[in-house]
This record gives sequence, structure tokens and C-alpha cells, in this order.
Amino acid sequence: MGGWVIQGYPVSTETFLAITRDDMAEQAKEGGDWRRVKRDPEAAKRYIEERVAPLMGAFGMGGGQEETALSLRDAVLVNSVTLRVPAIRIPLTSIQAWWHVSMEVKESRSYSSGIAVGVGF
Repeated sequence: MGGWVIQGYPVSTETFLAITRDDMAEQAKEGGDWRRVKRDPEAAKRYIEERVAPLMGAFGMGGGQEETALSLRDAVLVNSVTLRVPAIRIPLTSIQAWWHVSMEVKESRSYSSGIAVGVGF
């Protein structure tokens, strides 16, 4: 696995979790019985919660998270492919370089391993 260049806007852990939850809720609406339950607000709320809560529980977010990882919103990850994700958390120990400047990500020709992060405001 080669290195990644990751670009995004720094956010708090709470904002990361909110973005993630909202995205999962939208995905839950794409399948199953959503068309049937969406007319009833209480049923719709239960439907979303039943599908999202177990996934959010997997994050196991407790205290001290701000000190161990960087949360980014509107992230773009570039390697041999380009991924756009609503939010991402990157362990600080995985970051080899970071900067704060205007940037443009171009096709990478390097095959070294590691992660570099660019943040914008």
C-alpha cells in the first residue's frame, strides 16, 4: 500500500460524529422499508435510529479523542485513486507531514508509504 495525501477542513470530534451520523442516516433511507415508514415521523425516526445506532457504536468514541486523531470534513484522499468522503479521522501517529496552505492535489507518481495531511480553513 502506498502513501496517501489527504486534504480537508479540521473539525472537532463532535462535528466528525455529527457528519458521520447524518451521512449514515441518508444511506439508511436508500433501502429497505424507508418508502413505507417515511410518512410517519415517529416510525421514520425509529427506522433511522435502528440502522444508524449500531454503526455509530462501533466508533467507541470516548474522552481524549481530540488528542489522538485529526478529524477532517469534506476530505479528499489521493493515492492511485481519489476518494471524497464527508468526514475522516486520522490517527496522529499515522501522519508523516502536514501543512496549512492553499493546495492542489495532482496525480502522485511516488510509491513510498505513509500519510500526509493538508488542512484548509
